Amino acid sequence: MQPLHATAGVRVKESTSSPGTTAGPSDAAEPSSGRGLYSIAAHYDSSCCVLLTGATGYIGSLVLEKLLRSTTAGRIFVLLRPRRGVGPQERLAALLDGPLFHLVGPEHAARVTAVAGDILAPRLGLFDADEAALVGSVDTVVHAAASEWLGRLQWEPSR
Repeated sequence: MQPLHATAGVRVKESTSSPGTTAGPSDAAEPSSGRGLYSIAAHYDSSCCVLLTGATGYIGSLVLEKLLRSTTAGRIFVLLRPRRGVGPQERLAALLDGPLFHLVGPEHAARVTAVAGDILAPRLGLFDADEAALVGSVDTVVHAAASEWLGRLQWEPSR
């Protein structure tokens, strides 16, 4: 079993720019084993498989839109819980139909798959088959989910 981690396949190239100057986009695009700039486009290439949590929230939806429009990530799984009688697939369809995704074409949206789950549940609330599929394919996790649970705590003012 391969562990999930956030830096799988990071490709960097030593910067050829002199101190005080900015490296251009091509400076980070080539594979190298040296130190240098991190390239989002190189990391999220067509072989990259992403698990994104919090895709229906503010930050998560921006991350999803950016992944779809600016990378060639092969597959993006979004962890969504059923909510108010609406299933994960329907929630994903509504999200992708929203105004934020107006520049995302159907060919890009086809790379996204909804997975039923809940970040507060044990094992993310995943079905066994979904968990096995994710563990076998995901190499990058972007955790953008939050919980409203903290809002229900009663806080006492500090003295």
